[in-house]
Amino acid sequence: MHEVLDRLAVEPRDPASSTEPIAGAELRRIDTDPAKDTGDRITLLYRVHPPETDAPGRVEVIFILSGP
Repeated sequence: MHEVLDRLAVEPRDPASSTEPIAGAELRRIDTDPAKDTGDRITLLYRVHPPETDAPGRVEVIFILSGP
């Protein structure tokens, strides 16, 4: 999980992520690498907020799913 969040802090439009079809917002989805012990992955659905004149861009995590 930390690795994915670290990557998103550097580049919120990570090539490993995919866009989700919704009008009016940029939603993206990205998966972690499989866990070494269980093979489970964690999926994040997040929204990219571009930089504004007085604030840097940001990522808003909408939900986190865990499972095989």
